[in-house]
Amino acid sequence: MKVLGTLVIAALLALLSYWEISWRLVHFEDGPSVASPTGRLVAQVRNLPESSDLPYGSGVFVRRSFPPLWASSEMVLAAYCKGAASVSWRSERHLEVKCEHSEGPILRPTINLGITVSFVGGA
Repeated sequence: MKVLGTLVIAALLALLSYWEISWRLVHFEDGPSVASPTGRLVAQVRNLPESSDLPYGSGVFVRRSFPPLWASSEMVLAAYCKGAASVSWRSERHLEVKCEHSEGPILRPTINLGITVSFVGGA
């Protein structure tokens, strides 16, 4: 029974690893991870894949600090930016995104993490 339990745990860890690696292969980092003031949340700018709502744009993703899986993150903003976008926390519940917006729509999906996101940029 111990062997079966060990195999099940190993299989679950392998699936989680595959899920995370697959997600990271299409969402390349485009800046450092930035933790919220308490460290409860982490935000990062990542490139969006061609198949996303805004292909080849930048997406801002937020995840809880635990578990440390970006595949479980939530996209809070997406836009086409000239140059690199940056993120900073103004408070535990307020994330600011800076980006020189170049074209197309700015996508602001529904956020389920209890935070607000402000966009600072020009056209």
